[in-house]
Amino acid sequence: MSTMSNEALPVVLSNLPRRLNDIETFQLPRLRACLGPLDLHRELVEELRGDLDSIKYKLEVAQELYESTSGSQKEAHHAQIDELNTQYTSYVNAHIQYPMSTAYPSALML
Repeated sequence: MSTMSNEALPVVLSNLPRRLNDIETFQLPRLRACLGPLDLHRELVEELRGDLDSIKYKLEVAQELYESTSGSQKEAHHAQIDELNTQYTSYVNAHIQYPMSTAYPSALML
């Protein structure tokens, strides 16, 4: 199993930085700037929520693969997973704190 994990883990991790960057540089600013209508706001929230859920799932898969990984790359993967988890958490928190949160609090629930 560890050989499969050693090969699968980099694949799982490969697109997460790009997806997190998209959230930081495109989705969160777009959501912060959204002043309505409510349907557009809800659509943007749902898109962000879906992406965050997908990233969370891939981070969980990466953690499971990491636990069954062996070899010299294990420590590097651990650091990468920790960094990606930190970014993910900060974006979830940012998602909750943008200006529309007071206008549409029910649309923010993750």
